[in-house]
Amino acid sequence: MFPKIILSMSLGLGFFTLIPIAFTTAKFEPYALNGGLVSAVAGKDYVIIASDTRMTDGGYSIMTRDYMTSRIWDATGVSSSASSSSLDGDDNDNGNGNPYGGGLNSDGSLVIPKKEASVPASYEIDENDINEGISIKTSFTQCPTFIASAGCASDCEALKRKMRSEISAHKYWNHGAGTLTPSGIANLLMMTLYSRRTFPFYSFCILAGLDVALS
Repeated sequence: MFPKIILSMSLGLGFFTLIPIAFTTAKFEPYALNGGLVSAVAGKDYVIIASDTRMTDGGYSIMTRDYMTSRIWDATGVSSSASSSSLDGDDNDNGNGNPYGGGLNSDGSLVIPKKEASVPASYEIDENDINEGISIKTSFTQCPTFIASAGCASDCEALKRKMRSEISAHKYWNHGAGTLTPSGIANLLMMTLYSRRTFPFYSFCILAGLDVALS
């Protein structure tokens, strides 16, 4: 706020009057830090990627505890199927009636396992069962490349849609012969983020995937 003084003069009476006028500037806040924690570990023939599921408003308010839409997502667009093993050893199919979740949504994001539905109501739980927990297995048609992103949820979602659109277009240009390798997707992610350097995506990303070994 910057006060401005305007000097006015009355010709008839011959005196001056000071009139203070205050001006305010509109604030533009395009970003919001919705939080999120993503991490990854790579080793020989494997990669582990993890994230929390909490989304906040940037302060103390928690908007949801089950957010995964743009937190961890598959960039390659591969199809998947999931099955889970319950505490009594029965396998459940994710196609229609798997109560445990797993697999991928249509937008490439991970399905959050439903831990609260992991134990049958008639099952008696002991300490060993709690330690063992639930095993969820997801099979893919090809090795996927995952991207985990945290920061501004809307920017993470926009980045996800742009990346998946570019990779899908690349697949069609090659007549479905294959998709980009993790190294190629990393380069695409780098160029996408750099192209928005004047108005950046407020997104902190980790890319995890396995390159095919060439003999």
